[in-house]
Amino acid sequence: MGIIKKQSINSSLVQGAGIVFSVIQLLIIFPAFLSKGEIGIIRLFIDLSFITAPLFLMGASAIYLKYYYQFKDSEAQTNSLKLIVILLNLVGFISFTLLLWLLNPFFEDWMKVKSPEFIPYLKFVPILGFLVSIFQLLRGFHQVSYRLQLANFLEYILGRVLLAGLAVAVFYTDLNYNQIIASIIGCYAILAAIQVIAYLKVDTININRSWRNEIPDP
Repeated sequence: MGIIKKQSINSSLVQGAGIVFSVIQLLIIFPAFLSKGEIGIIRLFIDLSFITAPLFLMGASAIYLKYYYQFKDSEAQTNSLKLIVILLNLVGFISFTLLLWLLNPFFEDWMKVKSPEFIPYLKFVPILGFLVSIFQLLRGFHQVSYRLQLANFLEYILGRVLLAGLAVAVFYTDLNYNQIIASIIGCYAILAAIQVIAYLKVDTININRSWRNEIPDP
């Protein structure tokens, strides 16, 4: 079985399992352990963050996927491409965070009608959006090497398990909204950190292999 076909099958299985668990989470776990207000805060915070993440990326993932195959035979050019898209992500984060800060009074006025209780947490949306953008960028790094199993597991399984665990924690420990927001950020920080560690580990292994191959036989 080809690696691409195997990746597609694995991705489909993980996504299918993720969809099933997501349905259980939204229809059973959340209503059982969270109030309507808590569910609304969690969903709105996550949804807004996922909307801002592509703005922070500024097409960095698409740029990497498009040009990687042109430079893959040159380690120096590949590393330069990685640096460019990482810097592009940082520039996007800084630029759009400043823009969101300038437009914050407009968003607060809009929220006063729609969701006034969410206004104190608007300022935390860019933080979660940045973590999501890091995750998505690293997903692109893994995709070109046909190593999507970990990214799919983190996104479709572990992320939902962590949020389900948060719902149970809210019920039994009576977390307030500030603690819920901080916990959500913590959950996605864990996912992003695992992606970074996994990528650095694979990159180190590849560098060591390349270094050994360059050593002439005695």
